[in-house]
Amino acid sequence: MLKKEIHLEKSGTLHKFLTSYEKDNVTHLILSGHINSKDFDVLDDICSSNGKFIGEAPDNEFIITKNEPPYLTHLDMENCIMEGKTTLPYFTYYSKLEEVILPKNVTKIGSDIDPVFENSYKLKKVIFPATLKEISSCSFANCDLQDIILPENLESIGYYAFSGNKSIRHIKIPKNVSFLVGNTFGGCNIEKFELDDNNPHLSLIDGVIFSKDKTKLVAFPSGYKNDNYIIPNGTKTIGYAAFCNSKIKSITFPPTLETIEDFAFETCYNIECMEIPNSVIELGKWAFRFCTSLKSVKLPDTMTILKENTFVGCNNLKELEIPNSVKIIEQNALCCTHNLEKLILHDGLEEINDDLKFMKISKVYIPKTVKKILSGTPMLAQHSQIQFDVDIENQYLCSINGSLYDKNMTILISAYRQNANTFIVPDGVKKIADYVFWYTKLETIVLPDSLTTLGHRCFEHCKLKEIRLPKSMTAIDFRAFGDCENLEKMMLYAEQPPEITNPLSDCWKFMGESKKLILYVPKECVETYKSIKYWKDIKHIQAQ
Repeated sequence: MLKKEIHLEKSGTLHKFLTSYEKDNVTHLILSGHINSKDFDVLDDICSSNGKFIGEAPDNEFIITKNEPPYLTHLDMENCIMEGKTTLPYFTYYSKLEEVILPKNVTKIGSDIDPVFENSYKLKKVIFPATLKEISSCSFANCDLQDIILPENLESIGYYAFSGNKSIRHIKIPKNVSFLVGNTFGGCNIEKFELDDNNPHLSLIDGVIFSKDKTKLVAFPSGYKNDNYIIPNGTKTIGYAAFCNSKIKSITFPPTLETIEDFAFETCYNIECMEIPNSVIELGKWAFRFCTSLKSVKLPDTMTILKENTFVGCNNLKELEIPNSVKIIEQNALCCTHNLEKLILHDGLEEINDDLKFMKISKVYIPKTVKKILSGTPMLAQHSQIQFDVDIENQYLCSINGSLYDKNMTILISAYRQNANTFIVPDGVKKIADYVFWYTKLETIVLPDSLTTLGHRCFEHCKLKEIRLPKSMTAIDFRAFGDCENLEKMMLYAEQPPEITNPLSDCWKFMGESKKLILYVPKECVETYKSIKYWKDIKHIQAQ
């Protein structure tokens, strides 16, 4: 153990009082006097640890290298006065810190962009100054804090501020706190919250934090000891991430409930069934994020939008019925529901903006009211192919042999390939929409003479070796053939080079990196293609 005490008469001088050896080996550092951002740059050097990530994102874990400096475990700044900003700056990266005493005049810890102690998973104790008013998002996420005492002047505790601190079992919310959410203490083992009786902003019902008027459930304790929770009658809103990381298995909703906000049940791993009353008119985005045990959900027939990422990561959800009140399914609403086998849609639905990827669904019935479906659905079709069956009365869309088109069959929106390697685009189709064959095993494509346009990334990562583009072609997206590594031969019959649309920049090259691609064009047009922007980047252009 190497202990060092330093008094700074002048801020910004800490570097003068520590040798290189001390920076690497000091374990207990006691500072007093005046301190500023330059001194925290020095502290950054003696707090941040080396290590490596184990596993694959997003579940990878950073492991601190134990036998390498720095070795600082105890940092005492109790008798320091911060000069300039009184916000504690970011100065740690996976530190070995176990105990920290903060400067006496700190009013804010970190920022939402740079949380200070996040992932300092050895940190067990922190002592806050009486001046502290705000703890920013993620500031102490995934540390190992024991029960902590929050100062009376504290007003705001940010998103995920103490999440993942499994050793925190008790917490009392001070009288001045007006802002916190469910994920502030998500994943802690708090059975019930405590709240200062004089808090004018919040109230407490059986250990659960509500708004002062008790109409909004703000934060539910993750370690709640019962399997079921009955939300009190009179509750109108379940707040942002209110049940985050809760161990609860079932929830009973009141008939007064109207709104469920974003992330409301995030990572509620034990919930299997959810029956949301018809009084609810709004269900927030990411509402059931990573509810991995969720098997069945009854959605209210009063909601009009199924918002983005509502069911992301709900791997046990096998069947879902979207009520006829829903007009729009937003992007990624059903993202990564890997085992979803049945999706029931009703008249009233107008837009499907989800790409329906990573599902076990084999066929989807499209009601007559649907006007729009995200092009290329389902994306990453090498994992899943979906047949579409469009209601014959639909005035906007139609389906042929499982593929999806606009009503006039001029746009190919989604391709169902009975032969995974081959597809024939019907006569009359003028455009292949965005992503239609993206990442597929497609080797052979037959295009009609009516085709004019190739949409964004429509053939990207295909296995095509050659392709025939008709004389009618007028526009090709700059990434239509991105990463088509097998593409060797492109027959293009258009006498006027088609426009290359949406290029990333003027210096971007269309197919310019392909060494083996040969572009065959009409004999009289070779020099034209060789002189036109983007087309001239192709290394080999020859006459047909």
